[in-house]
Amino acid sequence: MHKVYSYLLSLVLLVLMAACSSPRQMTMFGPEDTRTFALPAAVEPFIAPYDCLTIHISALDGAAVTPYRDLGNTYIVSSGGEIVMPILGAIRLQGLTEWQAADTIASLLASGVKQPAVQVNNESLYVTILGEVAKPGRYPIRPALTLTDVIGLAGGLTPNGRRDEVLLIRKEGASVTQYRFSLADNSLFSSPCYWLHRDDVIIIAPRRSRRVNE
Repeated sequence: MHKVYSYLLSLVLLVLMAACSSPRQMTMFGPEDTRTFALPAAVEPFIAPYDCLTIHISALDGAAVTPYRDLGNTYIVSSGGEIVMPILGAIRLQGLTEWQAADTIASLLASGVKQPAVQVNNESLYVTILGEVAKPGRYPIRPALTLTDVIGLAGGLTPNGRRDEVLLIRKEGASVTQYRFSLADNSLFSSPCYWLHRDDVIIIAPRRSRRVNE
């Protein structure tokens, strides 16, 4: 009887410990009073060589745009930053956002198509989140993504994730910069890590090492 009582007591203590620890582990930002933060400017990614673009063209007269679709709607940006479209020929898109590229193509179409509408999607825009999140992997930027967005897409931190030990790796020109920060720090909203850049890698550190057979 004593053994049964001890077992039940231990089980209750384990349940209580789990219930108490999980909220602390999953809370991201500190419980401060309501504050207003100046957000950094959103970063809309630019088209780069070798990016894969899907380009959708439409118009009031659907037949008028048919010749421009002879090559389908998928294009790879050349090393020189250009794509080649039927009739329009070579179009330089490197350094443009998706919206700017769409406007550029629409303006070229306007000479032969009445009221053209163009949508450009860059299928090569990704960020990667690794470590202690429920669904680590690559996630698309459409067209801009915040740190909290990608953590949400990844299912949030696991119970083993450390909110005070996050690493962001970012390519900036010819160099690579590492940012280390805490998700408990509300000033993160105004930091350069809030809006993610293309090819950013976020790593959530574990509270403890996992065993190989765990």
